[in-house]
Amino acid sequence: MPAFSLCGLEPGLLQPFSSYILPPVLHQVRAGEAQAYGVICGSHSCGAAAVRWQPDQGELLSLFIDPAVRRQGAAKALLEHIAAQGLAQGIPLLRADYVLDGEELTAMDGLFCHLGCQPQFRAPVFALDSARFHDDPLIGPCFTPGFVPPASIVPFLSLSEQERQALAGRAEIPDHLQWEACRHKAEPALCFAWVEKGEVAAYVLGGESADGGCLQLATVRTSQAPPSAVIWLLRTQINAFYYRCGGDFLFYSSTITPHSRQILERIAQGRYRLYEEHEALWPFPAGRLAPDAPAALR
Repeated sequence: MPAFSLCGLEPGLLQPFSSYILPPVLHQVRAGEAQAYGVICGSHSCGAAAVRWQPDQGELLSLFIDPAVRRQGAAKALLEHIAAQGLAQGIPLLRADYVLDGEELTAMDGLFCHLGCQPQFRAPVFALDSARFHDDPLIGPCFTPGFVPPASIVPFLSLSEQERQALAGRAEIPDHLQWEACRHKAEPALCFAWVEKGEVAAYVLGGESADGGCLQLATVRTSQAPPSAVIWLLRTQINAFYYRCGGDFLFYSSTITPHSRQILERIAQGRYRLYEEHEALWPFPAGRLAPDAPAALR
């Protein structure tokens, strides 16, 4: 088994590790909003992770190990050093949300189980190839240059602070679908709200996936929104990403509520690959971590 060394990645050290960090997360690291850590095998970078530290927990934003050194302990070593960093700051646990399938999902679940926590299933995630939907009567219109969303749809970040605070206080919206929970992964140009009678009645939040696709982070429809609101929000989000990337892409859509799942199944008609969103909450095991974490991680 090879020996791995780890280091904290300040902005000037990011370049050799940048291919291992999701693009939106890399931007946050460079802006000082998250901390990245790299794995080195010999003299070569071979993986990285990024964490957003909060007073009560760390949030794992990105984790990728080079396929050439997987299953050799690099990911476990990296997370244990991140735990040591958290404990040094008085932070007790790490939260990870991830969307994967097949062997990658099994491997990530196995990693957290090996660390002593049990990942939980959160929601199914549909992966749709946008190329298959140009002629679809529900989604097809959004691939045309003349597509215009209804006046009720506005960019999410154009909402006033008061409107966003009102959303944060609504008990019907789960915490993990709130803007503050998704903002670190979100691309503002892919986030839209439906405003009905002066109130935000529905919204979608989106970001970029690791493979360059569009990752839907949240779909919320309140009782004030018309049934068509989610379809129009999806069309608007897909249109924005289609012209942003200059062509077709994979669209990862979560099915958070029964209503949104029904709409998505109607659109997809079996033309999708099914992923799963899992959540892991790992309490840092202080007694099992080496107290002398490398200085670069302190």
